[in-house]
Amino acid sequence: MGGALYGIKAVIIAIIGQALLTFGRTAVKSARLVALGAAAAIANALGESPVVVVLVAGILSAAVRAAGRHNAGAASLVWPGALGASAVSATPTALAKLFLVF
Repeated sequence: MGGALYGIKAVIIAIIGQALLTFGRTAVKSARLVALGAAAAIANALGESPVVVVLVAGILSAAVRAAGRHNAGAASLVWPGALGASAVSATPTALAKLFLVF
C-alpha cells in the first residue's frame, strides 16, 4: 500500500509548489512587501506567534503605506472612528443578511 501512495506525494508537492508560485506573483507588488514577508517568515520560524506576526506585519505595512501618502492621517490607522461612525456600526438587518450568506 505504501508503494501506491509514493507517487501521490510528489504530485501533491508539485501542485502546492505551483500554487505558491502563482500566488507569489500576484501577492508580491514591491521589494518592500518581499522584505516584510521575509521578516514575517523569519519571525514565525523563530517561534513567534503567527497571530502576532500577521498583526505586526499588517500594522507596519499600513503605516508605511500611509507615510507614503501625505494626505492620510495617522488616526485612521489606529481608530476606525476617524473614517466615520457608519464604518463600525452594525444594524440587525445587516447582521441577519450576513448570517444568511454564511
